[in-house]
Amino acid sequence: MSDHTSAPTIWGVHMAANQREWPIEQGFVSIGWDKMGDLSNLPDTRDAFKALFLEKYPEDKKGAIPVKAGVLFRFANEIKPGDIVIYPSKTDRMVNIGTVESGYLYSPDEMEERTHRRKVRWLKHIPRSDFSQNSLNEIGSAVTLFQVSNNAEEFLNALEGIPTELTDQDDTVAASAAEQVEL
Repeated sequence: MSDHTSAPTIWGVHMAANQREWPIEQGFVSIGWDKMGDLSNLPDTRDAFKALFLEKYPEDKKGAIPVKAGVLFRFANEIKPGDIVIYPSKTDRMVNIGTVESGYLYSPDEMEERTHRRKVRWLKHIPRSDFSQNSLNEIGSAVTLFQVSNNAEEFLNALEGIPTELTDQDDTVAASAAEQVEL
């Protein structure tokens, strides 16, 4: 096992399947909530993000606002160039791992949606079956953007080309999950 004591932060991001292979081909990650506009115009406080979210999405449940506004806040303010990003692609069932190469970007002309972006240099595209079930569960988070912590070493090892030693149970469960679960 490698020593990753000074490892960068690892982020997981879920993107809409309708983006197809664009994130990989064009080198980016993105999130939605496009009515929010350019997030770099907001004060970098969670309260500012919550207030604007409530204004732009008044139909959302009140309990969901802090979570969704928090995702936007983290995407705009906490991800840093050099951080690692993991994107479990729904279209090709691969776990894509890359390095964040930019600060927050607002790209309203790029696509009709998903205007909040970060440039990414994709480094590895690894089949889901190469990861333990615990790691697949962690990147299967229901949240759009999340920090990967419990299985960070496994993902960093994969990035370095060090294979995961799967148990027989992991092999069976991972293969089953790869067929049935759409992360």
